Amino acid sequence: MTSKKKPTHETTHVKQTRLTIDDRVKILERLADGEKGVILAMEYKVSTSAIANIKKSKENLLKQRSSLIMYQGKTSKKRCTGVENSRLDQMLYEWYLQEKNMGIRVTGPMLRKKALELNKILNGPETFKASTGFLNKFKERHDIILSVRGEKDTNGEKDTAVQDASDDSCQELTNDPVKQEDWEIMVSMKIMQKWK
Repeated sequence: MTSKKKPTHETTHVKQTRLTIDDRVKILERLADGEKGVILAMEYKVSTSAIANIKKSKENLLKQRSSLIMYQGKTSKKRCTGVENSRLDQMLYEWYLQEKNMGIRVTGPMLRKKALELNKILNGPETFKASTGFLNKFKERHDIILSVRGEKDTNGEKDTAVQDASDDSCQELTNDPVKQEDWEIMVSMKIMQKWK
């Protein structure tokens, strides 16, 4: 009696590697210098078809890289979502800079409200909500840090002005004694974090 052996299909799970836009542009440059795609694939731990796809999307990659440099000054991102160079993002950032240059302290709720206004002006999607996720990504793209006591930007400048009393969220917190206590705890925690 002979036992039948099941054919074994050895499959190795290769972890998918996503290269940064900067790495992909470097690969394009090295391919242009005559280096072999197989060698680059081994070096960057990607497949040869990934190298071929990079070569095919040369124009798009170069556009993405230039828009990232223009709007963010960094190319370490792994993908360009298109938001980075959208008209809404540009206009919101220009508004933020104008307000800041006039000495007006810009808060998160102000940015979100202005984003909604600009989206309406630009006939953007009606589903756009200017969510906290949008706000966080916007601040990350432009290296904006908004804090309780002030804000910092890429220049390291700090605005220590007290939050505007007309800011709805601040007004709501100060009118309710329970929320006021929560607010004071949050402020003291932020201050303690800075002193660590």
